[in-house]
Amino acid sequence: MATNQQTTMNRTKLTLLALLAGLTTTDLVAEPAKPPITTVGVKALAAAPKSTAQSFNGFATLRSATPDRAPNEQIQAVLKGGTTGGSQPHFDATSLDNITRYGRSFWGLDAFSWGISNEPYKLIGQASVNRNMVVVDRKQQESVLSSSLLAYSGKMLQAAAVETNARWSVLAPETKGPSSERILQRRLLIVTDDYVLVADYLKGSQSHTFDNVFQFRDFGGIDGAEKKLVWHDEQHSTDLHSAAQFITDCDWYTATAPAVGHFAFSFGPVDGNRKTRPTDINEPGTVKMDIHSAWPPSQQIMLASIVVPRRDHPQRRKVYGIRSTGTEARFVTVLEPYQTTAVVKAVTAEAPDHIRVELADGRIQQIAISGLDGDGKHVGVDMVETKAGAAVRSESCGYPGELGRAVWGK
Repeated sequence: MATNQQTTMNRTKLTLLALLAGLTTTDLVAEPAKPPITTVGVKALAAAPKSTAQSFNGFATLRSATPDRAPNEQIQAVLKGGTTGGSQPHFDATSLDNITRYGRSFWGLDAFSWGISNEPYKLIGQASVNRNMVVVDRKQQESVLSSSLLAYSGKMLQAAAVETNARWSVLAPETKGPSSERILQRRLLIVTDDYVLVADYLKGSQSHTFDNVFQFRDFGGIDGAEKKLVWHDEQHSTDLHSAAQFITDCDWYTATAPAVGHFAFSFGPVDGNRKTRPTDINEPGTVKMDIHSAWPPSQQIMLASIVVPRRDHPQRRKVYGIRSTGTEARFVTVLEPYQTTAVVKAVTAEAPDHIRVELADGRIQQIAISGLDGDGKHVGVDMVETKAGAAVRSESCGYPGELGRAVWGK
């Protein structure tokens, strides 16, 4: 007989699978300040699914709303928050759990998984370093409650922000010690017509190492001013109790921002890996993924492999991490999934709250973020698009800040 925890866990997984399939339980309402979330009941949408958010399960599923675009060409991204580990001890609050486009899902419920009873799953499958999130001191995030700071659905942009305040340790902080101080951790996720923007803020009272980690596959190179390979580590950690020991062959680069990593995900017969779940549920073919790291200004980038202790999983997993050290950290990252030609030409940041995205057709999109490093009560986003110096469109959500008003004259 299933336990209450197993039943809740299964419901959580079914909820996310329903969201990925285009079912929705809540619709975000596009209002300028802290838009409410209205429950409308589970229903199938005939057109492209809308952005959704669930405060209990913690999944904010953002979907672009580009007019006259086929539903499978829209971009979907999922941000994790909510209850402790989604009713299972996954140490991944603030994780970017999924990006989907062209009928292909880049990440699912787990980067890889084969059952919670297996020891390798406990060591690496649940681990923070196996997610797309900022990891503190190469350790495990404590599974504690997180809260929503922003939920918005509009025409130009979809946005969600979550916050957690957790301890970190080599093993699960709630069961094993010793653990670190609590680290305030916030992530803002923005989905536009052509890309996904991720902004992170972390703060402690002591100095820490912060690694903004992403899980990719086929590596196609790194571009960046003054880029150079500076050192190599056999393992990300030599601690036999740490999940970071499974990240190996670590090349470390330095560069001046912006830096761009190029990757590709292949599915179906071209993948050569028909047994893993990400292959089985995706349309056959290849989609490229560029990751633009615009902040911090001085980049330390790790490119590594991850040891997957299972025969039917390909040894092509790549871990891409951007490092910052100190008592606080800010990261600005843009991810673009595309099939043939990239739309994003360049991403720059004058500050972690002011981002400029140049598109291939000459459009310039400026994004101002406010309140991510404040008390968390006034998180907002301003976005303005211009072409040849003329305004094309604009949109705001949450609480536009002084930077947004200064840049846009509001």
